[in-house]
Amino acid sequence: MMKSFLLTVLMMSCLTCISTPLEAKTRSKYKPSREKHPIYHFILTLRPKMNRRLAMKYSNSFYRYSRKYDLDPYLLVAIAMQESGISPSKIRVVKGYVAVDGKYVPMEIETDFCMMQIHYRNVERMNLDLNKLQTDYDYCISIGAKILASFKRLEKDGQENWWSRYNARSPYKRKIYESLVNRYYELRP
Repeated sequence: MMKSFLLTVLMMSCLTCISTPLEAKTRSKYKPSREKHPIYHFILTLRPKMNRRLAMKYSNSFYRYSRKYDLDPYLLVAIAMQESGISPSKIRVVKGYVAVDGKYVPMEIETDFCMMQIHYRNVERMNLDLNKLQTDYDYCISIGAKILASFKRLEKDGQENWWSRYNARSPYKRKIYESLVNRYYELRP
């Protein structure tokens, strides 16, 4: 009886010794190289505490849509950082007053949605699914890239910072927006 118990304990300890290195190997953190995944590393430079798997998913979407629309992926990420801090469910709320029955009532209105801060006018004009925009990061990034690409096509004079129209129309506000986005864009690899 004692021999079988000792034999069982010995076998269990050997199995533990054999499986421990394998378990340790599977638990090791996946670290994509900077050469193969530069957009992923750029996202983590901007948001160091972001979940790594989520950063990889975002980087794949930024890469895919920047290729599809012939955009600089780092610019697309820098814009997302400026617009929302790369937060997929970000909603911009504007406070104001609305006249109701002859009285002004304070009101909050949601105007911009998702990580790319898609303006409600674009939501209406493009007939976008607002719920999907807030819950599907890939859809959000694709719409942001599509809008940005439309500004690129409209810019006929070859203006260097055509992309600043994404947020502002007036030259003064565009300059401000350019400096805000460039503080992130300059950190690219």
